[in-house]
Amino acid sequence: MKVTCSWQLRKKRAILNRRKLKDLIIAIAELAGLELGADEVISVNFIGPRTMRRINREFLNHDYLTDVICFNYKNDSAFSDNDIAVEIFISPDIAEERATDNPKLKYESELLLYLVHAVLHAAGFKDKTPEDKKRMRRNEKRIINNSKIINLFQ
Repeated sequence: MKVTCSWQLRKKRAILNRRKLKDLIIAIAELAGLELGADEVISVNFIGPRTMRRINREFLNHDYLTDVICFNYKNDSAFSDNDIAVEIFISPDIAEERATDNPKLKYESELLLYLVHAVLHAAGFKDKTPEDKKRMRRNEKRIINNSKIINLFQ
């Protein structure tokens, strides 16, 4: 799999350098069981709150701000190799706000959670029902606490 990352923000506050971030995303995808071919792409976009709300409204019919959105195009009939297979949108501003509001949270850890959560969705995990939410949280913790992730995230 290939990974692309973009920052569409006025202020860029990256959690890791680009190479390490790509390695982290690949490790998360492997641990989540996301199966992508060698030429298939995960695109991770760090965007502002206005853009996040617009995407949420236009594509998901939700007229509110959210922290992360994930689209998996692999099952789309128009999908072909070398296309973006998974597209993730993350709002660092929300992570920063939550970390500011809760002294127990760190900005970087909140962004890591958003990445893991999005990749789990791309791998087919849901979080609509109480049982789905429990399963999602268990898998988020399993991945975040994995030694490979811990080592890459330092």
